[in-house]
Amino acid sequence: MFVTQFLLILYFSNKIPMAQPMPPSPPPPPLWTPLDFVLMTLVNLFISAGSFMLIPVLPLYARAVMGASEAQIGYIIGIYTLSALLLRPIAGILLDTVGRRPTYLVGLLCFALLLPFYAWTTALAPLFALRFAHGLTWGVVTTGGNTIASDIVPMARRGEGIGYFGMSFTIAMALGPVLGLVLIQKMDYSLLFYISAATVGCTFLLANMVRYPQIAPVSRQNTRRLRADMIIDRRVVPTSLIALVCSAVYGGLISFITLFMEETGIQTGYPLLDSGAVFFMAYALGLTIVRPFAGRQMDKKGPAGVLGFGFLTLMLGLFGLASVSEIIGFLMASFVCGTGMGVILPTVITMVVNMVEPSRRGVANSTFFSAVDIGVGLGTILLGMVAEAFSITTMYYLCSALIALPLVYFFAFVQQDYQRKKQPEVLLH
Repeated sequence: MFVTQFLLILYFSNKIPMAQPMPPSPPPPPLWTPLDFVLMTLVNLFISAGSFMLIPVLPLYARAVMGASEAQIGYIIGIYTLSALLLRPIAGILLDTVGRRPTYLVGLLCFALLLPFYAWTTALAPLFALRFAHGLTWGVVTTGGNTIASDIVPMARRGEGIGYFGMSFTIAMALGPVLGLVLIQKMDYSLLFYISAATVGCTFLLANMVRYPQIAPVSRQNTRRLRADMIIDRRVVPTSLIALVCSAVYGGLISFITLFMEETGIQTGYPLLDSGAVFFMAYALGLTIVRPFAGRQMDKKGPAGVLGFGFLTLMLGLFGLASVSEIIGFLMASFVCGTGMGVILPTVITMVVNMVEPSRRGVANSTFFSAVDIGVGLGTILLGMVAEAFSITTMYYLCSALIALPLVYFFAFVQQDYQRKKQPEVLLH
């Protein structure tokens, strides 16, 4: 009996197909090869360095050569962002219709060619005009660079890739102003402007080496009459509002950091770094460390956990910054602020890119960066009023509380909106 049962079990077990082992998961698509992404990241690094190098130098130049007042210096810096904001929608249209390569290269060439004119400008009116024109080209190259990087990076690694690409901007933001201050102590203004022009000029050669993805452009027949959806992609507006609020806080943060150090009496012991450069270095370090990890988490698990961490970290950093009175605490709070912001903005722009078709990425990026520009401008003005009425310390406490708004808004609405609008992956050649 037992022998018969054993033989039956043996017979039928041979008839039942064995469970096959699960095939190994495919390796992640390459990010650094071919070298197009590396080249675009280097181009963004040098362009941004050439731009940020001028930020601490232009106020000194305008005051020394032209006798500019504080208000006029503010206009000189602010008109650059304003003109970039005005041209971003047009840049988005051109990127999606004329094409990525011609729009980006023409904008980059004009950006480089305008830099030597700073050395030849000795009056305020021409300087205002030059800054306005230069801001227009900045709007093209920043919108175009991020759009092209989004095209090159595979969707499975888009969060990680955009994080790395954004690091080039962060490094330039931290080191560019310091480099400009160091160079101006060794040379005259004209030579520094020429060095900045040469730095950016080299990027034009690198940008020509990039193999731009072939994307079917939007039909020009559909662009003969200007429509709202050609300027702003409404699908990404709810997500871009997060960037607007966080950029407003960023605008208030960086605009008053030097005055905050004076208000609180924080000293570094190094005269060059007392200007606030030490903040940008600690801030950039936090950004640089966290971005690759945040990008990978975004790619694997989505935005919810990443943004939750980013919002809470930024709130903690801003609260700590407002509470410190000595350099070690200041550096730690600056690092934490950089960590929080380094998570939020790259994650949000990855969401924006994932919500639209490749042929609409130019307009989507324009929508995102327009929100950033508006946020920085409004934050500088409105939070400046708070700082004047109360104190910079109070304003930083308020900034910490304001981050609760996008935190609640994301989990209440944007998270579900993103999942509903997210586009499937499209392979580009």
